[in-house]
Amino acid sequence: MFSNAFVTTSICPTSRASILTGQYGRRHGVWSFDKALTAAQMQQAYPSLLRANGYQTGFVGKWGIGNELPTDAFDFFRGILGQGSYYDAANGGRHLGDVFREQALEGLSGFKAGDPFCLILCSKEVHEQDEDTANPYQPMAKFSHLYENVTFPSPATANVRSFEKLPPFVRTSLGRTRWEPRFSTEQLFQTSMRAYHQLLTGLDDICGDIVKMLEQKGVLDDTVIIVTSDNGNMLGDHGLAAKWFMFEESIRVPLIVSAPERFGFGAGSVDRSVALNVDIAPTILALAGIPVPAGMQGRPLLEPAESRPSPGVAREFLYEHLLEIPNLPKSEGVRTSRFKYVKYLVEGGDYESLFDLTNDPFEETDLARTETGQQLLPDMRLKLSSLVAEAA
Repeated sequence: MFSNAFVTTSICPTSRASILTGQYGRRHGVWSFDKALTAAQMQQAYPSLLRANGYQTGFVGKWGIGNELPTDAFDFFRGILGQGSYYDAANGGRHLGDVFREQALEGLSGFKAGDPFCLILCSKEVHEQDEDTANPYQPMAKFSHLYENVTFPSPATANVRSFEKLPPFVRTSLGRTRWEPRFSTEQLFQTSMRAYHQLLTGLDDICGDIVKMLEQKGVLDDTVIIVTSDNGNMLGDHGLAAKWFMFEESIRVPLIVSAPERFGFGAGSVDRSVALNVDIAPTILALAGIPVPAGMQGRPLLEPAESRPSPGVAREFLYEHLLEIPNLPKSEGVRTSRFKYVKYLVEGGDYESLFDLTNDPFEETDLARTETGQQLLPDMRLKLSSLVAEAA
């Protein structure tokens, strides 16, 4: 498990493109929901490189990049455009998770025995059903009874005091609009959290069936399984919902890798070094023994110990969110091992924030408004400029 895994952009199209290409948004250029990867970019994405080296490839679920599906880029393709609906008449009343489960198992069962394969499953769980404000989280019916007697704890920053510390344009943003029907009362919070965790249980159930299929095919002990997400999620944190912003809850993601014993990484081990979504593609290629293209900006995460950076070497990374979304400020920033610098690109001049993650892990004290922080800002601005130049 990588306990410090992050996305470099917390929104699905840009982050998914980064996962596929191993590149920051500034390089791959996917800064809208309508923008697709070009044919040349797809050829250099990790699924195409695997396929070119003898791998059977499959994709199931939410594609999430552009308005065209790359059906010819995979041997088996069951992707969908947009978000999809948890319950859609087109699926005969079945939950979308069960549809994707069936398709994933179909893809696995159809792969030729003895040949290497890569199957990508992009579930809808636990994404909100955005257009259904009254019922954003819609789990499978068989899990709807779970957690009925559980009281979910509120986030540390889910209070008026923390919310009022936010910049005014964040307090009136889409993040607050999405918060209102999901978390604005204790009853709404508990209802949303219960359904959210029921969705997670459904996803876990799907993963369990995939593992069973791998066991039945006799290939589980020769298969690497990677579980991650394209963005984090604020569940009332800071009085906000969803993602977009550079808060820890928005940019942190799970990253769990199950690898055969021969790789020697150790079951149950925890890696505390910084891992990024741009690292996924080079990691997969390295595991497959395929050279990582020079255009990829991430780095393999599972290299032998002697090839990896020292744990004492801090990894600073760029965050960028440059999509044109109504009522959402663009932003970019730098996260170091101790500090987080955020620059909001808003009308009337850039707005800067600075947090000391060591002493203020919940990001409630904006040092940019203090004399101490003012002394640190020039160095953080230089770091940002340098990382932006590298990412282009």
